[in-house]
Amino acid sequence: MTFNDDITGLVNNLYRPSIFYVPESIIPNITEEMKQDLMTFGVTNTLVVIKANGEQKLYENCIPAIELLNKKKHLENNIFQLYKFKELQEDAFKYILDLYLKHVASYEYIYDWLLNNLDDNIKDATEEHKAHFQMQFTAIKSHAIKLDECFGHKKQTDPMLVQESISSVFGDIKVPQTVTGTSKPSKTKVKAPRKKKKELISFEEADKYLLETVFKVNLESKTPNK
Repeated sequence: MTFNDDITGLVNNLYRPSIFYVPESIIPNITEEMKQDLMTFGVTNTLVVIKANGEQKLYENCIPAIELLNKKKHLENNIFQLYKFKELQEDAFKYILDLYLKHVASYEYIYDWLLNNLDDNIKDATEEHKAHFQMQFTAIKSHAIKLDECFGHKKQTDPMLVQESISSVFGDIKVPQTVTGTSKPSKTKVKAPRKKKKELISFEEADKYLLETVFKVNLESKTPNK
């Protein structure tokens, strides 16, 4: 396993598993047609569960509580891995720890935002929904406290790493090519209300749309380098 793989594994364990949604409100200059396209394909204002293996499921198509129960285990495993990294030279370990702590602060910020803005972005959000978002925020908050106890370091949220964290998360959430503007959906496909269960459809071009257009993320700098 390479150095970058070690870092990527630690970061993946921070957000897998998680519950997320892409808030419509953060998309700049969104048009009504674009809103309809994104909502039709279950991209915006839709609860998505990212499982521990990176697989994505709509909230209603899985059992989020069971997925989130694994989160504490993955975070505890990260602490174990950090202790193993202490066997490296001091400068190398400090680099890994500092980078990891910045990512922890970023996900703590993201989870807090998702929890506190749930009612504004998810129609008919329930107490169960809120409990699950609270569950993952509590997990990352407790993890940050445990890290401070074990390694005695704290990091403030880094705006650039928040973007990288969003890149990691929404790099897993894919939507159809029609949303990117490469092909127009027919008007007959966007009738409302839709009663059928939505399905997540995966296309690689949607990553570029979400990351570059929505979040202004440079995809070439997605993975931290040594």
